[in-house]
Amino acid sequence: MTSTPSPKQKFIDTARELFAERGYFGVSLADVAGELALTKQSVLYHFKTKDALYGAVIADIASRFDVIIDEVMDESESAPRALALFLERMQTHMQ
Repeated sequence: MTSTPSPKQKFIDTARELFAERGYFGVSLADVAGELALTKQSVLYHFKTKDALYGAVIADIASRFDVIIDEVMDESESAPRALALFLERMQTHMQ
């Protein structure tokens, strides 16, 4: 069964895409809300500031990297193999 992302996670996912496309200064909270057909107030309910939303985006990205690193370490017997596997997974993740 596929779980539906929480409203907060939807904001994070949308903001991540917008920040990647436009940069930090090219995105407003209204832009993030508009992408989801919601109001800026709905974003402010979960994130009091743009900096708080940006911090949540960075934390989300870091947690994804942690998962990749944990998987690689569990699957690799040697450092060279771990590095190769890590680079493969990162390339796949970045696409």
